[in-house]
Amino acid sequence: MAIQGESAGAPGSWGNGAGNFPAMSLVADLGIELHQPNTAEKLARSLGSSRVGAMVFSKTLHHIDRLTGRIGNGSHTMTEVTTGLPTIELTSTGAKSGQLRTSPLIAIPFDGNVAVVGSGWGTDKTPAWVFNLRANRQADISFPGRSATVKARELVDDERDLALAAAIAIHAGYAEYPRRASHRHIAVFCLEPQ
Repeated sequence: MAIQGESAGAPGSWGNGAGNFPAMSLVADLGIELHQPNTAEKLARSLGSSRVGAMVFSKTLHHIDRLTGRIGNGSHTMTEVTTGLPTIELTSTGAKSGQLRTSPLIAIPFDGNVAVVGSGWGTDKTPAWVFNLRANRQADISFPGRSATVKARELVDDERDLALAAAIAIHAGYAEYPRRASHRHIAVFCLEPQ
């Protein structure tokens, strides 16, 4: 597993005290940790889960996240600062353009790996990164100070349901988004070390 950056291997903790991630896992190697949200983070998460918040943030937050990532030298995104949710930068190859495309996404710890949900805030459109991963499964992810090359695997059936349950456990918005986007399939990927 090619993890680059600061001392890899620090264990993360499940925000509800349910234990540590396996010592040899992508989540632990990247230093992704979950914690119980404070009052401000709960409010920000609730706003992001609302229809109005999702509509506004779906059009603006990825731009703000990219800007704060650049200003902060990749240390944190606005999403992470305001919600406490771990945010990775996923760099995939454009399905049509062949160009590298970077998207800030919430990292869902899943069996020691990272799951990402193509909810697009419950909007009408499937996010472009979903098509990118379907066309080219290899991608790079970064989390402050660390990066890894991963292979994306689209989850189906029970495994997809388990990953969605893990997502809902850390952010209730993931329960709302499928209802609002009921006209389309919301893809869920597991990002595994290559």
